[in-house]
Amino acid sequence: MYAPDIEDENVTNNSLPVSNTTDDNSFFFHETFVMKFSMYFIPTMFCVGTVSNTLAVVVFLGSELRQLGVNIYLTALAVADTGYLLSLLIVWLEAVGWPIFHTSGWCQLVVFLSYTCSFLSTWFVVAVTVERFIAIRLPLKRLTMCTPRRAIIVITSLTAGTVALFSCAFFTNGIRPFDPQRNITDPVCTPFKEYQKLHTALTVMDAVCTLLIPFIVLLILNSLIAHAIVLHYREYRRLSVYSSCRTASTVVRQSTESQPHRDHASPYGADDTQSNQKHPNGVALLAKPAQPRPTNPCTYSKAQVRVTKMLLWVTSIYLVINLPSYIMRLRLLIISFLGIYGAPRQQQEQTEMIVHEWCQLLYCTSFVINFFLYNLCNVKFRETFVRMCRTFHMRLCNTVRRCHRGNAL
Repeated sequence: MYAPDIEDENVTNNSLPVSNTTDDNSFFFHETFVMKFSMYFIPTMFCVGTVSNTLAVVVFLGSELRQLGVNIYLTALAVADTGYLLSLLIVWLEAVGWPIFHTSGWCQLVVFLSYTCSFLSTWFVVAVTVERFIAIRLPLKRLTMCTPRRAIIVITSLTAGTVALFSCAFFTNGIRPFDPQRNITDPVCTPFKEYQKLHTALTVMDAVCTLLIPFIVLLILNSLIAHAIVLHYREYRRLSVYSSCRTASTVVRQSTESQPHRDHASPYGADDTQSNQKHPNGVALLAKPAQPRPTNPCTYSKAQVRVTKMLLWVTSIYLVINLPSYIMRLRLLIISFLGIYGAPRQQQEQTEMIVHEWCQLLYCTSFVINFFLYNLCNVKFRETFVRMCRTFHMRLCNTVRRCHRGNAL
């Protein structure tokens, strides 16, 4: 998570020996650039993400979209993303002279919030993908399993389990005071030494549960969903060609049979089913049994396809954005356990710090962009958002008019 990384980097910076002036200057330049960029990037992401996630919650819960179970998951995802952005902002406040992250109480809260919200955000994305997989690949179970009630149960269970799991952050983390042996001159938020094994186990478990397992599940389910969508469009084109050919043959048959003729009485009687039937316009049509239209379970409603395509885009972009951070965190985790370095340790640590910072900033964008993806990929969401904006604007104008009238009186 972000909080422990900050602490490790502070300790590493103070404990690195000076070995090469050129490398140190290059490292200092890149580190300074990353810090200045983060100085403006993190608060911008917090403001944009908080506003966009709040708007997403309002649109999902303030309209008929709340009747879909998948939108309940997306609402919970927006709340979790906002919580993580809040923890990120508290850590960022140190850069502007407010190091509240390194004070007792705030330290434990930020660590708990960052672990919990990032874990929930990841698994809410997994839950959305599983829900779409059931709706597309198991349509007979969609009406019973893809409901708002079932979504609320899953969200509540995930939240309760995650809070219970990471509640240990309140007693395993604290403030490390002045430590001359490690060249630490300021208090630092860090895990307690007596809980180091527990913290290590928690870090490994978090890496497996928020990196490895979700990545594999999302990759497999997205591939299956994408395959189902491809089959849907193939079947749709086949049915369109079939419908066009059938319409053309019907027109040709009607034009052939619509020649002027006299109406003869049937020798079998008027009620005989073997006789020709008369069209309301007087055109005699042969009574032929209607050919059944081919059906295929690969066809879905337009609404389902729209929602599925949007969520496929959301989860795929989520994987692409998080992949660099996932690779970097797994690599650092493996190196920390095996002690393997392919370059001199100082140069290796410096490079890893710079790359990790950029990957972390890219990772933060995944908590911000969902609202824009909803508007870009989902027509229903965009129309609902525009309609709600117009309604709010009309109500605001009416309120302003009433206030002016009251002041005039």
